[in-house]
Amino acid sequence: MWLLLQALLLAASEPATLGTVSGELTSTAELTFPVSPAFEPRVNFWEFIFRDLPSNHYLLHDIKYPELTYSTVIFEVIEGEKAGETVRRLRLFLRESEENMQEVLHALSDGNSEYLNENVDSITLEHLNKLKKAYPDKIKKAWTRVHIQRGAADAFIIAMQRCAPLKKEIENTLKSYKLPEDLYWLVFVESMCTPSIHSFAGAAGLWQLMPDTAREMGLTVTRQKDERLNPIKATRAAAKLFKRIEKMLKKWPLILTGYNHGPAGVRKLTTEYKSDDLDYLIENAQRSTFGFASKNFYAEFIAVRRVGIRYLKEAKDKEINK
Repeated sequence: MWLLLQALLLAASEPATLGTVSGELTSTAELTFPVSPAFEPRVNFWEFIFRDLPSNHYLLHDIKYPELTYSTVIFEVIEGEKAGETVRRLRLFLRESEENMQEVLHALSDGNSEYLNENVDSITLEHLNKLKKAYPDKIKKAWTRVHIQRGAADAFIIAMQRCAPLKKEIENTLKSYKLPEDLYWLVFVESMCTPSIHSFAGAAGLWQLMPDTAREMGLTVTRQKDERLNPIKATRAAAKLFKRIEKMLKKWPLILTGYNHGPAGVRKLTTEYKSDDLDYLIENAQRSTFGFASKNFYAEFIAVRRVGIRYLKEAKDKEINK
């Protein structure tokens, strides 16, 4: 059942469909969006999700420590199956996968080699033993922190193709508000660049704006008309929101986290923990509302930007070498 992590490299799509390169990985944007050495494992985790792991693959990992990645499992889609049955089967599959990994990690922590030898393939077991040796303290209660993250590599390529016609206009809109144009990459974290998407929480559009927030930023949101679904109007609204959050939180790691978690919530964390360092807040903040999504939002953005720019550069190089 268990598959050891592997580089499931996907071929880039035709260069002309992906858009144009807007920056380099060594540009001044690295100063705007800094990543500390301690934060790199979290970013690397998300790079793997967006670059290497297809959407029918699910990565079992530690929800707190991203360097603790255990295995991947594959969910097989049955052709012609009703959507409701697929959802039911997926939920059962993921629950069983999580429970199985919890048992494996519990046995690993307890040194139950008999259980491990009977239930885990040799390659994965070797991988887990290396983790135990490298992170002896973290692995002790790892079975209580198992999380499953779905892959997004194939969806990301399709989303880049879908977003290519909008890329330059979104970037120009952001620049007109004196914002970093690289914020463009956030639409993949928020919506996979799908203008018509709605969330269960009520957010909608490229930037996943909530109704009241969108109205505050000047958009019309009614049953008859929802301007959150207009990519450029929604980008203008998101830009206004970013400018508001920028005044409150100043630093882009906090600003982006505030976009997801709520700027007031992030400011409260900085006050309570007497720090404006995102690394420190992620490691030390104990609030239940400051969960996996909020703690990883900035890392996702950095990872998507890195992967996206590399894809665009590779596409450009291929076009030049034709």
